[in-house]
Amino acid sequence: MTSAAWPAGYQIVVDSVLDDRWADWFAGLHIENDGDQTTLSGTLQDPSALHGVLDQIHHLGLSIITVSRQPRHDARGETR
Repeated sequence: MTSAAWPAGYQIVVDSVLDDRWADWFAGLHIENDGDQTTLSGTLQDPSALHGVLDQIHHLGLSIITVSRQPRHDARGETR
């Protein structure tokens, strides 16, 4: 079994509207909303950080729509 490389980029979409004031609460992730949903995106250092963000979402009672790991790129911008 091969473990995923960390740090890793993630995008998490929740069924609620949050503004930028929540960024510190969500490990400094970028927060963007479209009026109905909010996308949290950015780099997480390890699996514990990912679980911490998911726990914060759970504690707020938010519904998760998607969680996706973003492809890694090398120095030339090519997907690894």
